[in-house]
Amino acid sequence: MRKSFLTVVSVAILLLFVGQHARSQQSRVAEREAEWNGYVLPQSTFVRQTDPTNTLLFQVPSEWKRQQSDKLNFSGPHGATLSVIIEKIPDGLALRDYVSAMMQHLGNLPDSGDSLVVRRTAMCGSEAREIMFESSVDSEEVSRRIIWTTVAGPTAINLVLIAPIGNSGEVEPYFKAVVQSVILVQKYDYAGFAALRSSVMKDTTAARVDEVQSLVASLTELDGSSRQANIARLATIFATSPDNEL
Repeated sequence: MRKSFLTVVSVAILLLFVGQHARSQQSRVAEREAEWNGYVLPQSTFVRQTDPTNTLLFQVPSEWKRQQSDKLNFSGPHGATLSVIIEKIPDGLALRDYVSAMMQHLGNLPDSGDSLVVRRTAMCGSEAREIMFESSVDSEEVSRRIIWTTVAGPTAINLVLIAPIGNSGEVEPYFKAVVQSVILVQKYDYAGFAALRSSVMKDTTAARVDEVQSLVASLTELDGSSRQANIARLATIFATSPDNEL
C-alpha cells in the first residue's frame, strides 16, 4: 500500500501508539461506548465550516478559534485542539484496509499500554472507526487523543481531537457534536446546494446544534410514537433558524 494513501500520518504520527493489550479490547470498547453515549451535547452555539474542496460540511463550537486559514485546525478550551483532515485515496479502498495501514505506519512508536481502544461506529451515515488512547508525548501532561475516521469512495475523512485527560469529560461533548454534524457533500450537488442556501440565507450565524441532533437521532429509533412530533419540531427549528444545519 503506497505511502501516499496516508498523508494523514504526517499529522497523526504523534497521536497513535500500537502496543500490547493488558486488558481485553472488548471490555475497553464497551466502556468507551458507554462513556461516549453518556455525553450530553452542549447547549452552546456552533458555526458552519467547510473545506476548500467543498467535500465536507461540519459545525465547530463558535468559541473555538481556527489556527491557520489554509488548514482545518481549531483550538478549544484547556489547550484542546481539533483537526479535520481530508485525504484522497484510491477509490475502492476499504475502511478496514485504510485503518490497518494507518496502524501499520504508526506501529514503530512507543507502546501505548492498555489505553488503546479501536471501536466500530458511524459518521455521516457511513461506517467509521474511533481510535482512542492516552499519551504524554510532546506534552507536559497526559492527554487523550481521539481519531474518528471514515472512507467514502476516493475520500478519507479524519477528525482528530487532543485534550488534557483531566478535561476530556468537559471537551469531548463538543467533539461529539462536531462528529455528529459532519455531512459529506458530493461535488455534483454542491453548486446547486450552495446557490439554494445563499438565496435563503445571506449571512452565516452561530446556532445551537444540540436539539436538532437529538431530534434527528430519535427519528431512527424503533419506537416511532414521537416521530411525527419530532419532525414537526425540526420543521419549526429550521423555519426560525435556517442556519442550524445538520
